[in-house]
Amino acid sequence: MAEGSVKQRLAAVLAADVAGYSRLMGDDERATIATLDEYRAVLREHIESNDGRVIDMAGDSVLAVFDSANAAVRAAIDAQAELGKRNEALSDGRRMEFRIGVNSGDIQEKSDGTVYGDGVNVAARLEAMANPGGINVSGSVFDSVRSKIGTPFDFLGEHEVKNIAEPVRAYRVLGKGEKVAPHRDRRVPLFAAGIAAFVLLAVGLGSWWLTWDAPTPEGAGAENIPPALPDKPSIAVLSFENLSADAAHDYLSEGMTEEIISALSHFRKLFVIARSSTSGYDGKDIDIRQVARELGVRYVLDGSIRASGDKLRVSAQLVDAADGSQAWSQSYERSLTDIFAVQSDIAGRIATILVPKFKLEVYARTRSTPTIELTAYEHVVRALRYWDNETPETHLEARNLLEEAVRIDPNYARAYADLVFIYEIEIIHEWNVLPDPIGRMERAGKRAIELDPMDSISHAAMGDFYYFSNQPELFETQLDRALELNPNDSETLVWSGMRLGTMMGRERMDKSAGMVLRGMRLNPNHPRYFYFSLAQVLFLLLSCPSVI
Repeated sequence: MAEGSVKQRLAAVLAADVAGYSRLMGDDERATIATLDEYRAVLREHIESNDGRVIDMAGDSVLAVFDSANAAVRAAIDAQAELGKRNEALSDGRRMEFRIGVNSGDIQEKSDGTVYGDGVNVAARLEAMANPGGINVSGSVFDSVRSKIGTPFDFLGEHEVKNIAEPVRAYRVLGKGEKVAPHRDRRVPLFAAGIAAFVLLAVGLGSWWLTWDAPTPEGAGAENIPPALPDKPSIAVLSFENLSADAAHDYLSEGMTEEIISALSHFRKLFVIARSSTSGYDGKDIDIRQVARELGVRYVLDGSIRASGDKLRVSAQLVDAADGSQAWSQSYERSLTDIFAVQSDIAGRIATILVPKFKLEVYARTRSTPTIELTAYEHVVRALRYWDNETPETHLEARNLLEEAVRIDPNYARAYADLVFIYEIEIIHEWNVLPDPIGRMERAGKRAIELDPMDSISHAAMGDFYYFSNQPELFETQLDRALELNPNDSETLVWSGMRLGTMMGRERMDKSAGMVLRGMRLNPNHPRYFYFSLAQVLFLLLSCPSVI
């Protein structure tokens, strides 16, 4: 490059600085400078070991460029991990924490190596937004690395950046054990819902969709508007508390909660909130009536479970949030192997209260025990935790647990159905890939339906196989059957509803949009990827002129 010339190119930019640097210097200037030199040497080491180049280290900052976003994020993660370990040896007041921002974009590079441009500006803005010891990345970086780095991300929304025309999507790299924070900004779902309602009104899909997130007469603030009550009995099931002396029995409380929600969801005359929405209240002091208001339901079920040896004690109560009264309560003293019968009895007795003319004895005759092997059941429940923290490591653990579950009990339908979804991840993310994932999906899905043709999850799983094998009519058939058996399954409504629109186009767009919106209402504290499904459907609606 000729002296004084400027070259424009695409690069990944890492910007870092020290949080609370002025305070550290004011407290002990000599010690701060020594730590800064040591820590910047760590950053340089990880930048260069990932084929990056340090551009500047003015003041307390670090600026580096990389040829790939993947290398930049890996350098940031590794550096923060090492700096975190070094901080453990320092007192709280002397710890030095860097904030890091990573962006991928155009830069202007001079012959002396200095860089300028939008790519640098955005990285600096992301760094300023980052938590001490944290890493923020732009949307372009996230799109590039999400399937290559086994680290979860939390979407932080779109942010204005000075002199940048379009808002920048921002994501936070989550640390080990961290989960996505629910309800970072409740204006986001309301805004998305408003757009969806407007578009759906334009295509004449029915006015009922407009009430899916309507305000209540009490007039909550614009950022905290609760959903309206549905026109059918509605219920949320909070996590059953594990009162056992051994935390290893957590799987029993998790399974109890999951299975009761699943059982209640099969009643077409009930409106049942999804598990991922109620799990946000775990471990918190809660007001049942406030929970009901936030989730838009009338009834709330909570309870506890205690296991000791081969004995099981379960307590449950159903609260009518309209007046705070107890609509039903019961305690069970059973053998541990009777856990499935207890789950079924609780769901059936609630149905007798909420659904007119429901006959408990008929329901009991239709329920089958999913497995007689508690170890296999524990494996399936533990595997469900993968969906709360999706990484290559947790994916491999979940696959091993489920494959061991079907080895222990070859007649366990739910284990086969869940294996379909886990094999699917091998295709989507290319994690832990083994030969013939699509064939394994087909075999597991068919076995699940063979074992339990009345299980909605099995049909949803088989639908996923037909989606990946590009058989749209069979995909829709399985999807319809899954929702016929379980009309309250928010995950199937949103994820498969979006896939229906993308797979079959304008002829299914009204159906696709309705499914996505209903799924979001059933899951008010829904995962952030629900917005992806909604955005995809809205894009398809706007791209189908014959529909609009």
